[in-house]
Amino acid sequence: MAAAVCFASLPYDCKVCSRDEEQARTWGCLGPVPEPVERWACFACVRAGPANDHDPNCPVCHGTGEWGVCECPRKLARFDSLRVCQAFMWMEHAGVAPADGGLFALPAKTLAALHVVAAEYGKYYEERMKAEAAKAKAAAGAGRG
Repeated sequence: MAAAVCFASLPYDCKVCSRDEEQARTWGCLGPVPEPVERWACFACVRAGPANDHDPNCPVCHGTGEWGVCECPRKLARFDSLRVCQAFMWMEHAGVAPADGGLFALPAKTLAALHVVAAEYGKYYEERMKAEAAKAKAAAGAGRG
């Protein structure tokens, strides 16, 4: 959840919801909404294997492989998870380690969390690069006409 909040282009903006109660209600900031505001791959039952390899008895997705997020993702993201994303971004963009002694001086739990964040960042980065390439290709094609 935190990686999506930090790296994806989500439309949810706490500043908007603080001024617009109707928008806050629509985005699920005031509590769960009947229809999901986002649909993501199920976090509970996905296995290493084919993309459609989901547990039919999964309590989250009921075998569909899709998790309907019915509250604002920014509201649901845990503070400690957001801090791990922030630490990753410091390392990625500024070369700053999150603790004295470098990366391997970190607790194993934090290091494992950073590995997860790095994988998620890689996915979002790849999606963004593909979108930018498609946009550039479309612009180049439009300029020829």
